[in-house]
Amino acid sequence: MTVGLLPSSLSQLAQPLCELNLRVSSRSAIDIWEKTLGALQVQVSRASFSTWLRGTFGISYQGEEFVVGAPNAFCAEWLQTRMASVIEETLMNILKHPVRLSVRVAETEEAKPSGTARALVPTPAGGAPTLLEVSPLNPHYTFNTFVSGDGNQLAYAAALAVSQQPGHVYNPLFLHGDAGLGKTHLLHAIAHAAAARGLHPIVVTAERFVTEFVESIRTRGHSDFRRKYRAADILAIDDFQFLIGKEQSLETLLHLFNELREEGRQIIVSCDRPPHSLPGIGGRLISRFQAGLLIQLVAPSLETRLAILQAKAASLPFPLDDAVLSLLAHGEVKSVRELEGSLTRLQAYATLAQRPPTEKLVQALLREDTPPLNQTRIPAAAILAAVSSYSHVSETALIGKARDAATAYARNLAIHLLYQHAGLSLRDIARMLGNRDANAIRNSLRRVSTTLAQDPHFRQDSLTILSSLS
Repeated sequence: MTVGLLPSSLSQLAQPLCELNLRVSSRSAIDIWEKTLGALQVQVSRASFSTWLRGTFGISYQGEEFVVGAPNAFCAEWLQTRMASVIEETLMNILKHPVRLSVRVAETEEAKPSGTARALVPTPAGGAPTLLEVSPLNPHYTFNTFVSGDGNQLAYAAALAVSQQPGHVYNPLFLHGDAGLGKTHLLHAIAHAAAARGLHPIVVTAERFVTEFVESIRTRGHSDFRRKYRAADILAIDDFQFLIGKEQSLETLLHLFNELREEGRQIIVSCDRPPHSLPGIGGRLISRFQAGLLIQLVAPSLETRLAILQAKAASLPFPLDDAVLSLLAHGEVKSVRELEGSLTRLQAYATLAQRPPTEKLVQALLREDTPPLNQTRIPAAAILAAVSSYSHVSETALIGKARDAATAYARNLAIHLLYQHAGLSLRDIARMLGNRDANAIRNSLRRVSTTLAQDPHFRQDSLTILSSLS
């Protein structure tokens, strides 16, 4: 009899052990994926990260399989077919062994680890509630971490007022200005303040809004899409300029704005230009924006740049002299995001050199932000040919649309060498590499600056190619 009970007893003992292993796997997957997202954030464009990666989460990690959860089937398919190679390579660098990516849609609460933001969207009477993904707020973008100065003081005051009385003052609030001046920061800060008061804010990039709208049409889930955004107490659309030319999305957004405003909900928009400079948006939307408060954010003054650097430097693991910060503040960098990038590169250089940052190090760093003037220039065509030969990536692929890890790495090498040794402007490089956007080239150069400081392989590869050209 005892022997007959043994398998059942063992099964009862094994069940909690399996559950424990599953919980450990899930917890490990969450932590690993957080690190992976941090690494991917500097490898892909901001728009791609916000659209495809920001709402994802680690589900499990066993053997060589890493399972990632995605908010919808469209996102899961895109990650699996378009971004798997770069994700697997990044995971492999973190885990130090081969990894096979598996992306699935998490449709139930059990399928998703705790800690990922979800919004309960009301449904019609008699219907079951639907859980729809809401992009998580950036924990660093709060009013406490926002440095107010002459270029953004009015925007800061208006955002603070909106967070205290959403729907009653400055509705809609339209913030516009160049990239990296704090518009996104203020949108998230308002949302944080609103969430702390029990309200339901939604902050979404225009690109993600369009993606969700297209997906809702494809899957016949437009009612769920509409309910999600109708449930927002505060709706903030970031990078509104992406909606230019998206007629159906704009029409949907117009109706959504009307409904939310009639119900006293708050609408906030950030854009890189004022409403009247947005072609093809339509007079009805523009008139609604102009009926609210329009505020332009401008580049921070020297005093504000110094204050921003002092605030950011306070969290660094080593002290920075005022003379060092002053040198950074006096540089050609104007936006807050570029200031943060300079500080990050400075930290990376100092960490690698294992000594505190000096004025000399800052001067060298600032020199890297502009192409050298007094050196022998290398023909751009020769650089492209050398990078192609060294990396085994064809020149056609370098100037094409491919974004697999090998091509992206080789393209970054080419951008770096073209900028530093061919004397080309950002626009010249953009045209040479398949008529890309000059801003995309600028962002790539910023990422390359960080990579040069952190990745000895990239430095060695660029030096090897340069030696072959010499």
